[in-house]
Amino acid sequence: MAQIYPDIEVIKKAKQKPTAGELHLIDHLTSQFGDDVEIYSQPCFNGDRPDVVLMSAQLGVIIIEVKDWNLELYEINRKNEWLLRSHGSKIKSPFQQVFAYKKSFFDIHVNGLLEKSIKNKNFYNIVKTYVYFHKGDKEAIESLYSRNLEELRAESKGHAQSLKNKSIDFTEYEAKCLLTSRRQRNFSRDISISLHRGNLKKIKFPLSGSEATFDEGVYREFKRLLAPPFIMPMKGKI
Repeated sequence: MAQIYPDIEVIKKAKQKPTAGELHLIDHLTSQFGDDVEIYSQPCFNGDRPDVVLMSAQLGVIIIEVKDWNLELYEINRKNEWLLRSHGSKIKSPFQQVFAYKKSFFDIHVNGLLEKSIKNKNFYNIVKTYVYFHKGDKEAIESLYSRNLEELRAESKGHAQSLKNKSIDFTEYEAKCLLTSRRQRNFSRDISISLHRGNLKKIKFPLSGSEATFDEGVYREFKRLLAPPFIMPMKGKI
């Protein structure tokens, strides 16, 4: 079983109570992974507080943002912005949140990560991200994106037709296709890292056992950040 920091009873009694989704996810992860994996619940550093972070000394880091949302109350526009259906007000995308945590690891918190990521373009991939929708399922998640993806596919065909009709030149065609393609990739990316209770087994670490990118020094830096000395004695298992 994976190691959990702090102890599960401490997590349940914390001032900021864990949600049902967080507890369900932690319970699943603890049984899914072996004791070489560490699970950190709401680690706090310099104002950042990701919901769940997993770490393996060999296989890298996973950051998971957890949302106990009823997805029927939300919609996503063409710019990949999240809105409340009731009155159309914007809210922060959970994907923006988890990507921001990852960026923060490299830019601010972990010594030497930014420099290493600049030297090795693959180094940025030692941290993987997911968003877990506890009350969602495959259909609910895909429905958030289906209309936009259909419109973008039609838009792509329209660009080709406009070029064929010579209503736009090739430079404008390329620019329009680039924007459409980028939006399609972003939507597809978000769907691919979305979790629900039925697909939690898809959670995988970013590195394979044969890769050595996540070296001991980097692991120690993450450990220093995620598990300061005052919580280490609380080590426990579910």
